[in-house]
This record gives sequence, C-alpha cells and structure tokens, in this order.
Amino acid sequence: MATGLQQLESWIRDFRTRRLPDEAISSAKHLLLDSLGCALAARTDETVKQTLKVVAEIGGAHQSRIVGTGMRTCVPNAVFANGVLIRALDLNDYFGEKRVTGHPSDNIAVALSIGDWQRSTGSDVLTAIVMGYELYGRLQDRIDLKSPWDHTTASGIVAPAMAGFLMNLDRERMCHALALGAVYCATLGAIRRGHLSAAKGMANATVAQGAVFQTLLAANGITGPLGSLDDGLNSAVLSNHGISESFFKSEEAYRIVGAKIKPYPCVGTSQSLVAAALDVRPRVAERLEEIERIDVSMADLPMIVTQVEDVTRRHPTSREAADHSFYFLPAVALIDGELTTVQFENRRWEDPRVNALMDRITIRTDKNLNDRAPNSLPVRFRVLMRNGREHVAEILYHPGHSLNRLDTEGIIRKFARYNGLMHHTIDWHALANEVGRLDTSPNLDGVLRIVCT
Repeated sequence: MATGLQQLESWIRDFRTRRLPDEAISSAKHLLLDSLGCALAARTDETVKQTLKVVAEIGGAHQSRIVGTGMRTCVPNAVFANGVLIRALDLNDYFGEKRVTGHPSDNIAVALSIGDWQRSTGSDVLTAIVMGYELYGRLQDRIDLKSPWDHTTASGIVAPAMAGFLMNLDRERMCHALALGAVYCATLGAIRRGHLSAAKGMANATVAQGAVFQTLLAANGITGPLGSLDDGLNSAVLSNHGISESFFKSEEAYRIVGAKIKPYPCVGTSQSLVAAALDVRPRVAERLEEIERIDVSMADLPMIVTQVEDVTRRHPTSREAADHSFYFLPAVALIDGELTTVQFENRRWEDPRVNALMDRITIRTDKNLNDRAPNSLPVRFRVLMRNGREHVAEILYHPGHSLNRLDTEGIIRKFARYNGLMHHTIDWHALANEVGRLDTSPNLDGVLRIVCT
C-alpha cells in the first residue's frame, strides 16, 4: 500500500493535467491581486522594514524579486521577505466558516518567488496557487484544535508541494521534499495567544522559508524520512484520520473559491465588527461624546468566545494585539471613520479618547446570529446615546466574504486607500490587467515589473 507521502505526491502531480474550472482560476487571480496589494501596503511597516534590512545585509544569489522593492535575493529569503510583506498588516485573506483556520495566501509568496526564479508560466503559477489553497484547506480541517501547534504548521507541507510543483520535481525528489517539510514544520501555538508579538506575522513566512530550502535540498538528492506523515505529523498534529484515503476525495468546489478577502487590516473574526462600526459612524460622528454605551453581539462560536474571554485584548499594548482587539478596532473606527494602517500609528491604542470609547463597549455572543448566517461571523452593533436614541447596524457577511465578494474593482478600491502610505504610486488598473491575463502569460515579468520597484 502507498504511504501517505506517496499518495500526496500523486495528488499533487495530478494537478499538472487537471483542467481547473474558470471559477477557481478567477479566484486565484483575485487573491493574487489582493496579496500583492497587501504586500505593497505593508512596505512602510516597521516589522517589514527590519525584515528587508536583514535580508539585504545577509545578501544571497539574485534569484527572486521582493515585492515593493528593487531587491533580488536567494529563493528561500525571497519567500520569507515576500511572506512577511503579504502577512504583516493582517490584511490578507482567511479561511474558515465556524472558525478561522489561517491565511492561505501566505503561501502565495512561494508561488511568486519560485515562479520568478524558475521562469514559470503564468498558468503554472495560478495552478500552484489553486493547489496550495486546496492542500492548505484540507490540512486545516485535520489540525486538532486542542493540539499545541499553530495552524501555520500546515505550510510545512503546502510550501514544498507548491515549490516542487513549479520546479517540476520527479516523484522521488518530491516525496523527499514533502518528508523534510513534514519533519521540521511544527510551530508552537503560543505565538497566537496572550500578548501578541511580531512572531505571529512572521510565522508562516518562517515555515515556508525553511520548507523551500528543504525542497532545494531534496532537488539535489538530500533524503527525508518517508514515514514522516504516517508515523509523525498524522499523530502529533492532525486529527480526523490525518492524511489518509478520505483526504484525497473529490469535492464539489475548490477551496480557493471559499476564501474570504479582508477589507480591513485586522483579525478575520473582526471584519464584520469593523464594517458595522463604520456603518453606524455617519449617524454618530458629531456626537461621539454623547455615546452612553455600545452593545456588540457576535456569533456564539468557540473561536469568538475564546477571543472575547482573552483579557489581554481589552486594552492592547502592541500593534499585533491592537489588530486583534474587539474593543480597540470598533472604537478607533467610530472616531476616525476608517480603518487602515493609519489607525495604528502613534500607538493609538494608548489614546485617552480611544480608551474612553473602548471602556463603553460590552461584547456578548448570540446563537441567533449563528442561525441567521451559519457560514459567516456576523455582528450586531448597537450604539445607545445619552438621550435614549439607538443606532444599530447588522453585518451578516462583510465585504469580501465568499457570499459578498469583492470583484477586481472592489479590490482596487480597497488598496486605493493605502496608496498615500507608500513612497511610490502603483497603477492598480495596470496591475489588475497583468494579473487578469496571467493564465496566458509566459512568465511573471508583467506583474513583477509593476510591483517590484
């Protein structure tokens, strides 16, 4: 009987001859455009600046380009830098219905960096992205929520799968790349609990960087333990039978079609919350000091309950904690009428005015919201004024949800808000046109010449 790794290798190889549905390819294009926008918007982020400084200092072969810069570096470092850029603002897409299961677009950094180096066709890059999303989603379904491991652990399998696909590795070398990735990928879930740090935003980039380096080793004949799925990852990290026969069953639609695009740079569970606060804002903009209290109702899901009960999010002390705070995010959105990276500047979570509004917020969970929007993270936002008037907003599916999609123009409008934060101006329509024709492009040059300046 074939091992789990052999079955997985066959499943990956099958993507070379699959005809992917138009819906999956269209989703890949939208998510690539969105991820490039996330990277460009993050160019002035402090974590990104320090990351690029280190990458420049250590140098490396000029194999792959880094988004938002004129830099080239070796492939593993490009994967790391591009991964940090895409992820830094917590603005990239997410997976999950009843629970958020990570950010599959983190691994678009692998497709960009390997595709650039290998001169891969646009069609192959899009196929690698679709395959990566599919594999990531199936792995996330099987990660035991009670395990000590973070969801980025899955990318230790996804990254070598995407890299090996674009490098056209033979069966033996692909199996060893996957084996090496599986052995070294486990990441502690501690990076996402308590007072959050920059480690959260770098987690997937770190896993992917290592996995791509291991793929390069496998391509040169280095071997890994071929039982690492059956005897290791399945038992240590994965549940629901891990990677077994059921893992490879055909599904009605590709996972990439269900990915949610974020309109705001904050945790996925807060997207509807911020949208609701911005919906109410025009009605209270001139009377913020007259707000008596704010009652927030959120879906009654374990993930939401855990985040509501996390006392460290009541008064965040860092950028990473602020973009996960159900209190800071609606408060600053009500005051400013927007939520972009500007709202995190100058440590706004310490602003007395923001804190005064945060202290008036009460959050509870409501099972009725689950019933009304079972495949979402809905929010009811109620502002009670001192004169007794109420202002209410309900957001069942935030803009960018798979049931309330952003089209190309919607994604362009999303990033137009960030244009002024960068040292250069991007022609978003030109970029969208290059991404839109990528399935017929001989390589990534048309896209990268716009974003790598």
